[in-house]
Amino acid sequence: MTEKDSEASETQPKETDSMLELGTDSESLLSGGFEGRSHSFSKRSSTEEAIGHGHHESFQTTASNSTTEERTLSRSQLVQLFLFSFGNGILLSSYFIVTLPIESKRISKEKSAAILGGFIFVAGVTQLVNPVVGLLSDRCLHRWGRRRPFIFYGALAGLVGLFFQLVGRYAEWWMLYLLAFIVSMLALNVIYSCMNGLIADLVPEKQIGQANGMIAMLNVCGAVSSFAVFRILGDLNLFYMFYILCIAFTAAGTFNMAGQLENSFHKEDSQFYRKGLSTVWQDLKSAFYLSPTEHRDFFFILVSRTLYYMGVSSQCFLMYYIRDTLHISEEESENVTSLLAVVGQFFGILTAFPVGYISDRLSNGRKGYVYISCAIMATGNLAFIFVETQMTIIAITCTIGAANGAYLTMDGALAFDALPNKEEAARFMGIWGIGAFVGTALGPLIGGPLLMTQYNEDGTGYSTFGYGMLLTLSALYLSGSALTLTGTTVS
Repeated sequence: MTEKDSEASETQPKETDSMLELGTDSESLLSGGFEGRSHSFSKRSSTEEAIGHGHHESFQTTASNSTTEERTLSRSQLVQLFLFSFGNGILLSSYFIVTLPIESKRISKEKSAAILGGFIFVAGVTQLVNPVVGLLSDRCLHRWGRRRPFIFYGALAGLVGLFFQLVGRYAEWWMLYLLAFIVSMLALNVIYSCMNGLIADLVPEKQIGQANGMIAMLNVCGAVSSFAVFRILGDLNLFYMFYILCIAFTAAGTFNMAGQLENSFHKEDSQFYRKGLSTVWQDLKSAFYLSPTEHRDFFFILVSRTLYYMGVSSQCFLMYYIRDTLHISEEESENVTSLLAVVGQFFGILTAFPVGYISDRLSNGRKGYVYISCAIMATGNLAFIFVETQMTIIAITCTIGAANGAYLTMDGALAFDALPNKEEAARFMGIWGIGAFVGTALGPLIGGPLLMTQYNEDGTGYSTFGYGMLLTLSALYLSGSALTLTGTTVS
């Protein structure tokens, strides 16, 4: 190959699989670096020479877009690749609707709403790790690939955290429980952030809607399973053991399928970690960079997501709402809450994947589905203020559940459609995840103390007026979520 040909091969996109093949050697040399906030990798023969650019080095990126687009993933592969979403749904849904409300009441019944709001705030803060993990995984040159090292070690940390949560609750060492809870939440965010990165790495663009639909469907399937198992077990200690088994199984499924699909990187050393500490720090600070003007569409989608999570955060007070509205015992309210969660999430399953599939096939955009979903959820929250019977509550919950399934699919698909740079997908999706942090933190932080001011003096729970204020706020947040998207240019 001549020098001219060699230079041309560095600048031209790779068109076929044969052009991605390694040379006769068993491993390729990758040299790395950063150019501003963007980067790329490329597989090279070990006999090729990396071309320097000033004091930076360049590299072409992993799994080429052309080969990704040529492949169509089967539904079985999509299920296995995003299996962790099932485990994530198991934990996060029951955590905030059943597990943490029960633990908060054990700590202090009178202050349970404020304590629950505090737990949710802490869980939200842990989501700040997402952009950092996203940036590190985007630029990781581990022999397992970009995402799998973080999935593996995140799962280990999550298992440790859940085990010590179990120890803390059993011995009523609440400080230990809180610290273990933080570790568990950090671990879940690390794994989920890297799983989102796998969409950009391995999923063809024509299947983005289906991939997000599969993630949403697995999430709500996990939620349904979680509440069903809770009703069967009836023991929170056993439920924590169920958590541990689910995280181990689902994280292993995603880890293994990612390994089968991706072209793993082989390296002598990572240029990223050879760089000076000050340079690495500058890169980490850029992990949170998002410009309202330069990344306008993505920024508005982030704001919309934040408002959505503020709206649905009222669900964490559902158990208290059921107890005080239906005037039933604590034990009965736990059972009814589990039932509502199961039927609501079941209806979410019915819409999550089909909506993503229909959107991909019809190519009719994402925002229309979001507008309808938010309108239904906002109306449902207002309807909760006026109901008095269990059957009416179940009917409203089913309607909101179906709308929520559609929203979760389109929310993720919109974010991927508006990605400012697909080569840093995990970093940007980590920033997108901060919307969940701000929403889940602010919603209960505002609603919890507000509801606590309406605690009945006779100790019978919170007043109808208090729940009315909480649910009205939720409806306003959800309406704002839909209206914010009108400022975007993506469809």
